[in-house]
Amino acid sequence: MQQIFQDNNHSAPAPIQRKSKLPSALTAVILVAIVFFGGYVRFTGQNWDDFSALHPDERFLTLNLLPLVGGAPEFTHDETGFPSQSVLVSLSSSDIFSRFDVQANPSARVGAINGTMGLEVAHWWLDDNRVVGYETQEVALAALNRGEIAALIIDDSIAKL
Repeated sequence: MQQIFQDNNHSAPAPIQRKSKLPSALTAVILVAIVFFGGYVRFTGQNWDDFSALHPDERFLTLNLLPLVGGAPEFTHDETGFPSQSVLVSLSSSDIFSRFDVQANPSARVGAINGTMGLEVAHWWLDDNRVVGYETQEVALAALNRGEIAALIIDDSIAKL
């Protein structure tokens, strides 16, 4: 015969006490703040790829996939607001083959025509002390020919003239 021993020293488990609702309310506020911050960061600027079409976002996908399925993008093309740029280099600058060569050379100065997108592009690429603005295309080309600047950045529309 087996004997059953009962332990009278243990009482029933204590009821679980609910924590205050403050932490769950705080968690909800923090999550909502994160969602709003994420939305702000996502929809402000809208220029993740600096208009190079290299960032795999919605704009990149529509630009590259719609033509494959017979569609066309319905938004403004980059050329309208951001015209293509040309980098002109003097024949005496035999060591410059691309914008990367200009960026890598700390003494290279770049010129652009004031009031054009080329000047903006030059400031994106280089420090302000390496960018020279010129009033006219003729003055800028003369500076390039004299060797005052290593390269001249101008809009393609001007370069074709």
